[in-house]
Amino acid sequence: MARVLILGCSYTNGSYSFHANGDEERCSNIAWHDTLPEEITLYTGRGIGYIQWVDILETINITQFDAVLLQESLEPKFQLLKDAHYITTTHATEFRPPLTRHELDKSSIVYSKGIKHRQILQQMLGIEDSPDIDYIHSIGNNDSSLNIVKSCASYINAMLHEAGIPTYIIKSHEHVDFSKQHTHCKFLDMEPFFNIVGDDKSLVNIMADGGQGHFTEKGSQLLAVHVADAWKRREK
Repeated sequence: MARVLILGCSYTNGSYSFHANGDEERCSNIAWHDTLPEEITLYTGRGIGYIQWVDILETINITQFDAVLLQESLEPKFQLLKDAHYITTTHATEFRPPLTRHELDKSSIVYSKGIKHRQILQQMLGIEDSPDIDYIHSIGNNDSSLNIVKSCASYINAMLHEAGIPTYIIKSHEHVDFSKQHTHCKFLDMEPFFNIVGDDKSLVNIMADGGQGHFTEKGSQLLAVHVADAWKRREK
């Protein structure tokens, strides 16, 4: 049984449904990694991406893992944290190996690119009426932010290559392409998550503007089958 480190985001958190107020909320911990037959250490949370992954990899002993799995999402995810705190839980049953879950405490977030569309986070940070929200949002939507994230991806690739740890990447969206940054990390042989679920409302929440939201329980279960199959194929 391999010891696998998974670095993800809210798509790794679990499954989501719509709240009465129209916002998405997590309804369960069912996620795409549930059928991986490995001992998993998972870092997850809203808005996490390459920038946070650098911090995580620099603060843990990566030599304890046999493989790393990166779950890419929309980038650039320009989110900044202060004194990042992760809530840790461990889950194990007779049906699956141990899964140690480290979930980002939302109180650690001091800035997030997606804050313009996240009313709950605005309220938590006390800036829901701020005239600067549009300006804050625009910071995460320029080439400088993308270049920072690409630098983080290159740094992670070099770090894991130097450590000699096999690393695999799952793409959530087909238009995110960091293949030039990943000379060591390999992409799993599977379609991006959002190509698989499409606009099927039983698999993914469809937002008011027609965009794809987070995965439903049924969607997460379907993705788990695809991931498990791709994980087996990597060994061939």
